[in-house]
Amino acid sequence: MQYQYTTSSNAGDDLFFKFFWGDNTESEWIGPYGNGEPASASNSWEALGNYQITAIVKIGEGGIPSSPSAPLAVRMYKLGDVNGDDLTNFGDINAFVFALTSGEAGYYIQYPSGFYYTADCNIDGLVNFGDINPFVALLSG
Repeated sequence: MQYQYTTSSNAGDDLFFKFFWGDNTESEWIGPYGNGEPASASNSWEALGNYQITAIVKIGEGGIPSSPSAPLAVRMYKLGDVNGDDLTNFGDINAFVFALTSGEAGYYIQYPSGFYYTADCNIDGLVNFGDINPFVALLSG
């Protein structure tokens, strides 16, 4: 996944960025970037789960690193894992039906540790009846 961070410097010097991926890994220093120019980095996580991404910036190559940015929370999930147990199996059927019939707000009341969009099994950005056949295909292996 690709992430961007933007900041500016009153000094107008080149900016260098480093991203921390929340899994004890980090990017190299990247840059230089101009004042206000977004820095981009990408990462892939080995495991499903919740991660807190932060970034730091320094002015010039020899600059002192800033404090970390506010964290960006991301969750790497398994498509079809509608009940939030990190597995896609028959235990997801009730949660899938609930997502289809109750909408996002209703889903989170019943499955607070789940992730609604894991029910978007045809990956069109919507949870609807078009997801039924792809969901069954995931369960069938």
